[in-house]
Amino acid sequence: MHTDPRRRGGPKTPEGKARSSQNALKHGLLSRRVLLQDEDPVEFQAHVRSYRDYFKPIGPVEAYLVDKLIAISWRAMRVQQVEGASMDQTYAVTLPVLKALPEEAQRVRALISTVCNENVYTIRRYGVAGDNDYAKHLHELQCQQLSRRTGTVVLPGSLRVTITATEPRDSLPGT
Repeated sequence: MHTDPRRRGGPKTPEGKARSSQNALKHGLLSRRVLLQDEDPVEFQAHVRSYRDYFKPIGPVEAYLVDKLIAISWRAMRVQQVEGASMDQTYAVTLPVLKALPEEAQRVRALISTVCNENVYTIRRYGVAGDNDYAKHLHELQCQQLSRRTGTVVLPGSLRVTITATEPRDSLPGT
C-alpha cells in the first residue's frame, strides 16, 4: 500500500476515472452504468422512448420508477446475451470431447454440462434478481398511477387488502 497521499485514492483525472470505471467489467451484468460502451445508444434511446411513451409518467416519482424499469429491462436483455454466449462457449468446449459418443448422448451430456456450468448459474441468478426488481418497480408504478388517477392512497403491496362486495350491503349476513 502506498503511504504517499498523492498516490492513494485512485485516478484523479476524468480520463483516468473513465478508464478505471471499466477495470472490473467482464460481462456488464453488475455495472452501475445502464448503457455500456459497446452498446448502441440509438437502440437504447428507442428503448427509453418506448417505455416513456407506454407509461407516460407524470411527476418525479413516476419518472423515477419508469427510469428504473428502463434500466432493469435493458440489463435483462444483456443477461440474455451473456447467457447465450456462455452456453455457446460451453457447447464449443464440450461437444468436441463428446464426439466419440452417439449423437443423442452428446446433446444430453452437453446440456448437463451447460446447466451445471457455474457461469450460467450465476448469470441466471442475476436474471432472476432483475425480474424480481422489475416486478417490484412495475407494481409500485402501477400503484402510483392508480393513486394519481383515482385520488386515493394505494397502500404498498405488503399492506394491501382488497374487499369486494358482490351484493348490496343490507343483504350481507349480520347487517
